[in-house]
Amino acid sequence: MAARSACQQLLERLKPFRAAEGEPQRPWLQVVQMASGKGGVNLSAHCVQAPKPAGYSVLGLTAAEVELDVLTGENRFNRVDLYEDAGQSLSPWVDVGQIEGSFAMGMGLFLTERHRYDPATGQKLTNRAWNYYPPTHKDMPRDFRVKLLKNNKNDIGIFNSKATGEPAVCMSSVCLMALQQAVAAARRDSGHNDWVTINAPSTVEDTQMACQTSAEMFVLS
Repeated sequence: MAARSACQQLLERLKPFRAAEGEPQRPWLQVVQMASGKGGVNLSAHCVQAPKPAGYSVLGLTAAEVELDVLTGENRFNRVDLYEDAGQSLSPWVDVGQIEGSFAMGMGLFLTERHRYDPATGQKLTNRAWNYYPPTHKDMPRDFRVKLLKNNKNDIGIFNSKATGEPAVCMSSVCLMALQQAVAAARRDSGHNDWVTINAPSTVEDTQMACQTSAEMFVLS
């Protein structure tokens, strides 16, 4: 909204240079050259959007299929399907890229990126890639399908569009939920039918311990 207001300021300043009365519109390059050169027009605009524009909802659906190694806690997402309401997308390629990147950030939030501190000094221990694990390309779903809801107007947004980045972070919680279902299935196979809480981030260590498997369960008779 702030960018739109700044553009409107510039259009108003350029209005006297766009065409003389009764003449066709001048090319954009010529308008800018005339305004900047002879007219001395300031071609930069500043705007702070206030008050905050009205909010709107972004809806989405996500499904995830995870494969879990109950001995190590290592997991792999074989497929994720994500369907998001982006209003009338200004650029589907950009929006899909935003969604994929945000989903990857969310996977780190829910699965790998744990902060650890020294209990005596409070010093942060997870301070480099050796011990703090953001997602890499190997953590991404093997089959990642992103679709945008079509022909959905948003009267509040710029040209009926909607934000696409932040909602996908929330929808990545499906990874944690799928992992919890996999842990619950492993626990049932081990004879543990009680409820287990899976907190975020559920690292490989946490996931393995939640399965409550032991070496004795894997002895061939």
